[in-house]
Amino acid sequence: MLRHVISAECAQMAPCIGATLANYLKNNLSEKFSDMEKVNSLSLATILDPRFKQAGFTNRSNAQAAVERLTRECASLIDASAEDVPLETATSASASEQNHNLWALLDNYVESQHCTSSASASTAVEIQRYLKEQILTRAEDPLKYWVARKTLYQTLWKLACKYLCIPASSVPCERMFSKAGELVARRGAD
Repeated sequence: MLRHVISAECAQMAPCIGATLANYLKNNLSEKFSDMEKVNSLSLATILDPRFKQAGFTNRSNAQAAVERLTRECASLIDASAEDVPLETATSASASEQNHNLWALLDNYVESQHCTSSASASTAVEIQRYLKEQILTRAEDPLKYWVARKTLYQTLWKLACKYLCIPASSVPCERMFSKAGELVARRGAD
């Protein structure tokens, strides 16, 4: 937004020292923040924020790359949950039934793999459905949005909890340490 405002102001300025400064600022902002949209955690947090989604990117290819990263992240989440169930326990047949049917273990394994692939496909549908929803206003709370839709978007809900909890800065933490230091110093002086 800062780049946009500076660009708009530059277009209206006559060539002078102010225009030179504005162009310098615009170029430095572009250089400094050009790779921000490619940072994994930041791009996923932007996509998962229902106030921004793909509109939060200045570059369409970076937005598409973020959607692809989100899809891979969802797939790895599904794969990890599928790996939690070992092959031996994935079978629903009893031990005596397996002794009579040598192919039961393979059949059950193939069935579990089919469920995993259909889960991956449903995740892709889940992502597309989420992206097609209307973008929230900036004043709305993205965390309330995700709480209300955690059953509708189960995989995305887990990722939203992971990526939207990232603090915007370390300032609150630094303030706490400063206050603690002041308290310790005060007690030492007493």
